[in-house]
Amino acid sequence: MRAFLLLLLSLAAPLLHAERTITNPAWIARNTPVVTVDSILLRDTLCRLYITLKQLPHTTLTLHDDWVIQDSLGHTIGRVKDIDGVDFNRIFQFESDSTLSVEMDFTGLPPSLEEFDLTGNRGPHEIRIIGISLTKQRGPRAAQAHTQPIQPSPSCTPLPKLTFKPDTAWLQGRLIGYHPRLNLPKGEIEHTDLFTGQHTTIAVPLAADGSFAVAIPLRHPVQQKVIFNDRYLSFYIEPTDTLYMEVPLDELFAPCRYIGEIEQNCVHLIYRGRNACINEELRQIRLKNSTETEAWIKAFNSLSPRLYQQSE
Repeated sequence: MRAFLLLLLSLAAPLLHAERTITNPAWIARNTPVVTVDSILLRDTLCRLYITLKQLPHTTLTLHDDWVIQDSLGHTIGRVKDIDGVDFNRIFQFESDSTLSVEMDFTGLPPSLEEFDLTGNRGPHEIRIIGISLTKQRGPRAAQAHTQPIQPSPSCTPLPKLTFKPDTAWLQGRLIGYHPRLNLPKGEIEHTDLFTGQHTTIAVPLAADGSFAVAIPLRHPVQQKVIFNDRYLSFYIEPTDTLYMEVPLDELFAPCRYIGEIEQNCVHLIYRGRNACINEELRQIRLKNSTETEAWIKAFNSLSPRLYQQSE
């Protein structure tokens, strides 16, 4: 009888401590490409996230100890208990390969949970990944979004029918990969009328699918920026014109060392409309000027006075 009970306990033990691993889990949206969840280990009392951090070589980052797992309603399900690979609340540097692997341990998750949000580094540079799946793996959808035109989904609210008035231009666009739970602030356009000197801040609200449409009162052509937090998208627009632009959110919020790299990172930025070609030509000029400025700064910091004079 004792032997039978021991056999029964030995068979039941793995079930009591069952674990499963989700590799390459799918996610809905994120506000930065710095953090990627590669896999998830689930146990009764533990949720371990295997994470890859990616940033520019020789730049620094700090992970705070405020990371939490939340449900879609914002309720906290688990708080971080430990981290391996770096230390919380201490600055660390990325080496030449620009990547670093870490493990974060959280309390166990409810068995019925199918997806969660990961949030940390609260404040102006908060990191947030929405809808990390415990049942689905990431597919090629994200890569296709960069190469194929985005067609409006039937479930998305269509943009209002535009009726033009004199001296009015319309700027439309979409941030690919956006999700409302990322809590990104609405965009802004700072516009100054050269004839009247009047300065106006124009709000650019984002729809649930990341699209936006805003009317800009114009008396003259302008080359301007729509600003999202500390990032921006440049555009050229004329009165009565309609311009459409779209960019992957991962590229817009990719790490950068100086302001010129913001536009360099947006390699899949698309313009559509009557002045799309002009916008692309102006973009190439800005990129060329930015590259030359970077080369000048590098030469200034690395060459001796004589060699710098010869290079000029």
